[in-house]
Amino acid sequence: MKKLYRNDLILNLIIILICIAVPITLSVTSHDEDKTAIISVDGVVAREIPLTRNEDVCFEGVFITVNDGKASVTNADCPDGLCMKMKEAKNVGDSIICVPNKVSVRIVGHTDGEGADVIAG
Repeated sequence: MKKLYRNDLILNLIIILICIAVPITLSVTSHDEDKTAIISVDGVVAREIPLTRNEDVCFEGVFITVNDGKASVTNADCPDGLCMKMKEAKNVGDSIICVPNKVSVRIVGHTDGEGADVIAG
């Protein structure tokens, strides 16, 4: 068995510290202030709401709530109600769509390299 030297221990410690510090730094420096909820009705942008604001709006019978950096559909008069069951939109690229009412909510903004480029499988 090979003996570990002092420099090997220092190098291993530095690598461990980097592996701990990088995710913490990335989570602290996220750009929530750059994200915006774009609400479209029949393909036309009806409203843009920054995720930093708390606001409730209604378009074509779909009630949309922007609160605490997330957008969600809280109530809709569509027959299936699938848009109300969708996950809250909070990351760039997330969207909520109510097909019967032709209303969509999508999150846009500065990505800073977050998220996946490709999802396979």
